[in-house]
Amino acid sequence: MKYLYTRYSRQIVVLLFACVLFSSQVHAQTDKNEVKLQNLKNKITMAEAKVAAAEAKLAIADSLITNGDMRLTEAEEAFDRIANEQKQLDKEYKTNSKTLNKEAKSKDTEIAKKALADLKALDAGYKTDSKAQDTEIKLLTKQATKAKSDIDKGMDIQKATNAKLKEAQKALELAQENYEAFVSSLESE
Repeated sequence: MKYLYTRYSRQIVVLLFACVLFSSQVHAQTDKNEVKLQNLKNKITMAEAKVAAAEAKLAIADSLITNGDMRLTEAEEAFDRIANEQKQLDKEYKTNSKTLNKEAKSKDTEIAKKALADLKALDAGYKTDSKAQDTEIKLLTKQATKAKSDIDKGMDIQKATNAKLKEAQKALELAQENYEAFVSSLESE
């Protein structure tokens, strides 16, 4: 009986050892699967971050283009307004100077002196107004140039980022497919 008891105890020990070994292998396999699953999730997260970064750059590019277009349109409208004001100023100057020149040629010295003084004041006012418009035109030209530069910069960013976005989206799709394929392979086991 003692022999039988020793034999069974050995078999039980061997059986326990086999169970422990099998469970450690299953646990090791589960750990490997968990690590691989986590790596696949990390790849998805990184791909999503790249897509988000590319979309953020596209938003910046769109903002530059939109803002530049708006400022360029405003500058063009201001140029038109200044051109109309300049025409009106020139017309008024011609009309007033013509009248004052006639009065300056008057035989009445009082009227002639007053007309010459008014003509000098008219010339000074015309020069001041013209100079102010020239200054405004220079400022608008700088603004329009900066707006055009922003539009060009936005277009360049948009062009470069579109390619990166497509690559990032493909990488994201691939990472998601790999993740789903691995999960389905785990479920089928």
